[in-house]
Amino acid sequence: MARAEITSGICGFTATVQASQEGRKVKLDIQSECKAIQALAAELTEVDAFQEISFRGEGPRALKAGAKHCYHP
Repeated sequence: MARAEITSGICGFTATVQASQEGRKVKLDIQSECKAIQALAAELTEVDAFQEISFRGEGPRALKAGAKHCYHP
């Protein structure tokens, strides 16, 4: 398992992300007081590791979900 604490400079909120891998799937647990990150966390609970490192096909889910939910830079 990997864990990261991300401090945003723009909104002042902190997000904690825990990731655990099961084969190609990576389960994500994202916690934050920020409403935008909470919406992102609700949608992005699991990703395919190979899809996240490629821009072929549908592209990275994390990138698309971030653009959808994170309205501040």
